[in-house]
Amino acid sequence: MSDFYAKFRADTTQLVKDLKTVSAQQTFKVKVQADGTQVKELQKEVMKVVDSEGKMTTVTNTLNKKTGEFNQTLKESANTAKTWSEEFNDSFQKVLRFGSITAIIGAFSQALKEAVQTVKEFDDSLTEFKKVSDLNGESLDAYTKKLGELGQEVARTRSEMVSSATEFVKSGYSEEDAAQLAKISELYRNIADEAISSGDSANFIISQMKAFSNNTEEFALHTINAINNVSNNMAVSSSDISTALSKTSSAMGALGNTYEQTVALVTSGTEIMQGQASKVSRGLRTIGNNIANVAQDADTLEISVQGVTKQIDLLDSATGDMRSTFDIMQDIFTSGWENMSNAEKQALAISLAGY
Repeated sequence: MSDFYAKFRADTTQLVKDLKTVSAQQTFKVKVQADGTQVKELQKEVMKVVDSEGKMTTVTNTLNKKTGEFNQTLKESANTAKTWSEEFNDSFQKVLRFGSITAIIGAFSQALKEAVQTVKEFDDSLTEFKKVSDLNGESLDAYTKKLGELGQEVARTRSEMVSSATEFVKSGYSEEDAAQLAKISELYRNIADEAISSGDSANFIISQMKAFSNNTEEFALHTINAINNVSNNMAVSSSDISTALSKTSSAMGALGNTYEQTVALVTSGTEIMQGQASKVSRGLRTIGNNIANVAQDADTLEISVQGVTKQIDLLDSATGDMRSTFDIMQDIFTSGWENMSNAEKQALAISLAGY
């Protein structure tokens, strides 16, 4: 990558006035365009500072590609007769002028470094996207532009949107669907209780869509809305819910549970076992599979409540299909769980655990 040069203009007369009355905090914005393979336009240019007497001073700002450091060169124009010392005979004014220019160059240098890093991140994410997509040339440029526009709606960068879209395309979704799903994935990052990467967020949503055989954009949005709603109203974090769902949704879906039922089971367990979402997910898988094993030999599950035997239906009377884990456990609760003795609860737990 060749050396970079940058240019900006500043009216130092106004700067001197401003610096006397306001703080030195300034914001300098640098806009860099990239085509996804390299930085193409950062031409060698200079900045020119014009003083109150029309004196022109040229400042060249150079980034050394080997050291990553900036060097500045100031050169006075010979077009005027006045010198800096003649205009600023007061030493304080000379120091202030020098400080003004130095502050601008320093801020601009930092902004340029950050811009270069942003472009590099975009280049890296685009490289990964190209591995899973056939888009190229103008179609690829248009697609990444669209991702950038969608990203603005959820306060995410184009690089982050490309990273999310890559995961969806990799999982078999079209580029068009991937763009909309990437927006939902990045939205989930905004509402999550803990920081997660674009890839992790996308893969979580993919896992839920696959587990419950629903690949629509509406369901993807529903998954994150449900988690956000539960975490806002229950004593469980969105991170705990997503961790447990990632490990158990596939099994729960196969056992006839809906997404909502699975979230409810995960939440009820994690509220009691705080910080142990992984154990809760493993426990739910075990219970669900053991109930399914019992259903292969019998239509009902027998439980004891204060010495009285009660039967819980394992199969749907209308269809003959196995009922969901959620429905069976709900029946256990409503059939007298709270009235069961500790010994009866332990016996049932051991039975469902497969011991």
